[in-house]
Amino acid sequence: EEGTKVLLQIKREDKYFTYDVTRKQISFPTVVGEMLGNTAYIKISSFGEKTSSDFRVKYEELKKHSPANYIVDIRNNGGGYLDTVIHLAGSFIGPQPVVLTKDRFNGETKILASGDVDVIDKPVILLVNEYSASASEILSAALKDYDKAFIIGTNTYGKGTVQTLFQLFDDSVLKLTVQEFFSPYGNKINKIGIKPHFEVNGVDPLTVAELLFGSSGTVKDK
Repeated sequence: EEGTKVLLQIKREDKYFTYDVTRKQISFPTVVGEMLGNTAYIKISSFGEKTSSDFRVKYEELKKHSPANYIVDIRNNGGGYLDTVIHLAGSFIGPQPVVLTKDRFNGETKILASGDVDVIDKPVILLVNEYSASASEILSAALKDYDKAFIIGTNTYGKGTVQTLFQLFDDSVLKLTVQEFFSPYGNKINKIGIKPHFEVNGVDPLTVAELLFGSSGTVKDK
């Protein structure tokens, strides 16, 4: 229970460290945003249970400023809940297939994004890097397939599998890979990743995105 304590012993190489830790609920926002001139900037750090609704709240907040375009930043986002990214993707692609899954029992399945939200109708730049993985790559692949965003950064991680947990009789848990997922058009993601439209190394992709956006709200010729 929250407020109780637990004694942790941590081993680092050949050294042991002991910590007396108080249990406490920790929460932090997975979505933050601000206006950068006439551009709405939204950072998604992970796809948690509330990320989709938090994204819509932040989007509606920034929409009041009449942005000409959007920069969505999923750099260093290692993924999260599949249901969350499926719902969130509806804000960009509408009720279209967002991901294609394959397994040995059910074969190929197309999963539709949520169709109960307004689709962003302004130009979007998506920022990714080598630590954008799993659910981040589902979103990246869908936006790239449907040409809904101009992607800037470095090639993503390349995690295209789905795991599930099976509880065993002794209360331990077995984690198994049960599916592989692909882009809506069937492009492989696992061990390949998503290649940006514009690769940048040694330069801040956010700076590049701000430079590419013109005052008219379109991406300038690169």
